[in-house]
Amino acid sequence: MSDLNPCSTATTPLPKPQVIVVTCMDGRVDPAHILGVELGDALVIRNAGGRVTRDVMEEVAFVGAVTEMMAGDDAAPFEVAVIHHTACGSGFLADPNFRATLAASTGADDQTLAADSRGGRQKR
Repeated sequence: MSDLNPCSTATTPLPKPQVIVVTCMDGRVDPAHILGVELGDALVIRNAGGRVTRDVMEEVAFVGAVTEMMAGDDAAPFEVAVIHHTACGSGFLADPNFRATLAASTGADDQTLAADSRGGRQKR
């Protein structure tokens, strides 16, 4: 087995993302179709409701850091696109009764679910 450096551009082709897409995990949402991008042109982060949460921000920062490490001064800037859609099931998180039922059945924290209904912001 060869000793491959995961940060070496000689052994690992650099991805060519021009955009990071944050969108809903709903299968009806196809960011490639919506944006007209080809395979490898975009990195896609999917979650319930296409919410920009702390985890999503950490993923975007990670991608930026890895890209900079791999490409150095040649690292191309990228854009972040957030795509929501109509009739999204995550809208049910705004309903306290739905949240209570979901929290009871999954063990999730009601306050976290409430924050998720507001895009990750805790109510103050």
